[in-house]
Amino acid sequence: MTADEELWEAGEDASENWAPVHAWRALGQLHAVNAVEPLLHLLVERVRDDWAMDELPQVYGLIGAGAIPTIEAYLADKSHQEATGLIAESLEIMTRLHPEVKPEAVAALIRLLENFEENDYELNSAIISSLVDLKVLEALPLIERAFAADRVDEFMTGDWDDVQVELGLKEAPPEEPPMLIDPFERRGQTISPDQIKIISPGVMATPNPRYFSSGISGERKTKNKKAKQSRKKNKKRR
Repeated sequence: MTADEELWEAGEDASENWAPVHAWRALGQLHAVNAVEPLLHLLVERVRDDWAMDELPQVYGLIGAGAIPTIEAYLADKSHQEATGLIAESLEIMTRLHPEVKPEAVAALIRLLENFEENDYELNSAIISSLVDLKVLEALPLIERAFAADRVDEFMTGDWDDVQVELGLKEAPPEEPPMLIDPFERRGQTISPDQIKIISPGVMATPNPRYFSSGISGERKTKNKKAKQSRKKNKKRR
């Protein structure tokens, strides 16, 4: 059901449109280990779908420890280049849903990062982001080597100094004072026609909840947005 083309292609207002979402949620709740690999491929196929991108990593995490070997093997296969960051993040999500599996999930993340020279930038960056979020201090030497080799997308992680600050190993530099702008600076200046933007009524229309009401946290939305932008940028590096 999760991969049924007819369901995916149903109209936005059709109830069938929701069937794949409910199906993968059920598989997560059932801890369906056998569903992990097909669901990994589904995310790659539907990586531009907001619901797939937002929820499938959480489904992998919900399935639990049984999903770790499949996720690790999938990410270790260098022929897989799409959505690697989102898939890696599922291991971090898993530690929050199942705290008892944290040692296994962290070990998998570290093993994957050991191949930072061969990994794509998105994967390295997602792994480092997760290790930092999980406060895995023993991974610091490995993380430093990945930064030194220039195999990290700093847009996703910040630079090496930022990582150390995040882990409490270094003090953050003092913030620069905000640039003050004279509110009267533009007084008397002529406004040209190209500075005037007219918003059409269509822009103000209510968005379809199918694409804007996933309930995902703001933090994960930010991560997903950065991952999308990183994928676009790093395609040029491959």
